[in-house]
Amino acid sequence: MEVSRVFSIRLTRAGEYLAGLLEEHGKPVITPLEVFRLVRRMYQGSPGKKLYLRRGAPTLHDYNRLRLMLQKTNVIGPDRDYGGRGVIRVLAIPDLPAEDIICLVDPTCYVSHLSAMQRWGLTDRRPAALIMTRPDRKTISAQLRACRNDSLDEDEERRFLRIIRHPNRV
Repeated sequence: MEVSRVFSIRLTRAGEYLAGLLEEHGKPVITPLEVFRLVRRMYQGSPGKKLYLRRGAPTLHDYNRLRLMLQKTNVIGPDRDYGGRGVIRVLAIPDLPAEDIICLVDPTCYVSHLSAMQRWGLTDRRPAALIMTRPDRKTISAQLRACRNDSLDEDEERRFLRIIRHPNRV
């Protein structure tokens, strides 16, 4: 898997492979949990690719090292709308409409009310603002736990299971 960009800082083979996985993933925004899953996929599915990985499974240290390398080489960066709220922007992927970004960032959210009716062609009315809904905090926590990979250990679970706070404007 080759990445066709020129980087200011040289990526390792593992970094190039992970950058390719992020581009194949095709989402302009991604959560840290999804990046960790891609790192895990890289560790599990890369025998014979000479990525020089030291272990059979990634640790949080490996994840942080690879994420920082991708940030320094401008493969990923913080999302301008979410700032420091745990949302990562994949810089090579084009942007999507706000409702799609919100749903990618928070799988518990959905377009609702007049916004949903307008989106699905049930009305000609245009809402003044995009209306998104999500369940209460307890339900969100349960849904996020159901979404996570069962092989996360306790430290990884605490690190990645955070409820995203959405900005007023996306």
